[in-house]
Amino acid sequence: MKKRGSHVGITLSFVIFIVFVGFLYIIFEPSMNIKQDKELALEYLEKELIESSTAELTTVSILFNMSSLNDTIFNSETDLCLEIKSPENFGELFTYAIVKNEEENLIASKKEENNLNFNFTNQSFLKIYYSSELVEEALLTETADCVFINKTNYSIGHIQKKEYIFKSKILALIGDYYTISPNIKNLINSEFDFGFTDSEGPPPTWTNEIKDVSTSVYAKEIPIQYIDEEANIKSGYLNIRIW
Repeated sequence: MKKRGSHVGITLSFVIFIVFVGFLYIIFEPSMNIKQDKELALEYLEKELIESSTAELTTVSILFNMSSLNDTIFNSETDLCLEIKSPENFGELFTYAIVKNEEENLIASKKEENNLNFNFTNQSFLKIYYSSELVEEALLTETADCVFINKTNYSIGHIQKKEYIFKSKILALIGDYYTISPNIKNLINSEFDFGFTDSEGPPPTWTNEIKDVSTSVYAKEIPIQYIDEEANIKSGYLNIRIW
């Protein structure tokens, strides 16, 4: 009898435990589903925002043959304007180009149709950056006295094409928030907002205000590398929140 009673007690305890677990599941299952849905929505927004902020950056290295440049150019102690044909006809594809020296300092330049003018101070190496997202130059104001040099005076080195997140595209998306947000809200069935900050900047400024302070907010801070307006690679964060 004692064994039978013990067996009944164990069975009863197990049944009570299963009922208790089932009760907890019924209580918490809706919130678990909500959390999962919000996390999926965050992942979707991250993917879409990064894709929409990405563009191609083309980098071209120029190596000068210093011995072939004439004495006037080579011995010049002041900035001298040189002109070359844009590599690979990139001048026809892009409106602007950014030119830098070996130390990554900006060099005054100006694109003239399919030629590129730039200040020359006896540097043997230059980098030219092309992208549809680069919309400014370290402007060279006077190009009338630029000396055109042919390819016997320089050679084209490495050409690299790579996809990057551009700060200009992120800021454009933030500026278009009220245009793009209705469709996205309907798709993820949630309110959302996104912002951007660089690694040393202040927290992001949000566009969409959370009116109910008791609302559960799901947020994500995504570390990114981005290209700024001077073709520098910098670190920052893409911030997303939904509720």
